[in-house]
Amino acid sequence: MTARPAPPSVSPTGSPALIASTYFPEPLLQFADNGLHIDPKAGIARYGPRSWTASGRHPTRLRVGLIGTAELVEAARTWMSSRAEGVRGDVNNPEFPGWMPDRGFFSSLEFDDAWNEELGQTELRQVLEIKSQKDRFQAALSLFETKFRQLAERDSVPDYVVIALSDQIVTRCGTADYTSKETGAVHRDLRRALKASAMKFRMPTQIVRAPTLDGRDRTPPSRIAWNFFTAMYCKAGGYPWSPYGLTPGTCYVGIGFYRPLGSADATMQTSLVQAFDERGEGMVLRGHEFEWDPSKTGSRSPHLTADGAHRLMALASRFHEVACPKVDQKRRKCS
Repeated sequence: MTARPAPPSVSPTGSPALIASTYFPEPLLQFADNGLHIDPKAGIARYGPRSWTASGRHPTRLRVGLIGTAELVEAARTWMSSRAEGVRGDVNNPEFPGWMPDRGFFSSLEFDDAWNEELGQTELRQVLEIKSQKDRFQAALSLFETKFRQLAERDSVPDYVVIALSDQIVTRCGTADYTSKETGAVHRDLRRALKASAMKFRMPTQIVRAPTLDGRDRTPPSRIAWNFFTAMYCKAGGYPWSPYGLTPGTCYVGIGFYRPLGSADATMQTSLVQAFDERGEGMVLRGHEFEWDPSKTGSRSPHLTADGAHRLMALASRFHEVACPKVDQKRRKCS
């Protein structure tokens, strides 16, 4: 039997209830040479990334290091060099203009074997043959961390490291779920763990999987290129666009929450704040920990108390004072 749709709601007077709505137009973004557009991809293609002409943060060249098997290192280098020249779009996906000195992101890629670290077949086999999921995951992470360390200790280090993951690594070591006496149920993700490990050596990284390199990924090629190179530009220190028309002297804040890794208390949460100024420049700040028990609150979505929110805003305010020291203190406010 098919359920009938519910009748429209009515007001106490018996007439149909009215819903008021407001249309918010797409906000403008600012690109190189103060060019304006509502679409990030169209803006970059037409004007270039914002930091190309707006600051000294534009990477005019990027030295790229590669980590992976010999075959994947070569495949990643070939793939990046090809896509950097530009990728045709289609009716639903705009063309990627490229990562070249004269177009697109107005930068160049540099490769050198001295910036690469290859994973040997013997090293991989020793990791993949480990039976315990927990130990296999940790062994894979340790192997990559060794490669990070070897790169970081060289006289000449790359600006950026691309990690090419094979199907075997993803299948056998991509995640690990186990129970610990200290922390209870644990879920590990290799992608996140690799990025955290690389941070210890101050290396911005990007992960690319074998299906992307050999064409098995059915995502439109121009979309893959846009996602890959835009992320690379941001991690290399540039910013592709910035907000336009925001109130000067204002700090904008976004709040999130996560469970701290290694915490034995399943109800413990940590607050996270992303603060940025009217130019779009900012940083992610870790706030305080607090308890949130869904069985007591009736909701799995954490909320801050009034005091907790005040403490987080005070943290963001201190960041804003450091980031914008010349702004009149009377004009400061947070949104």
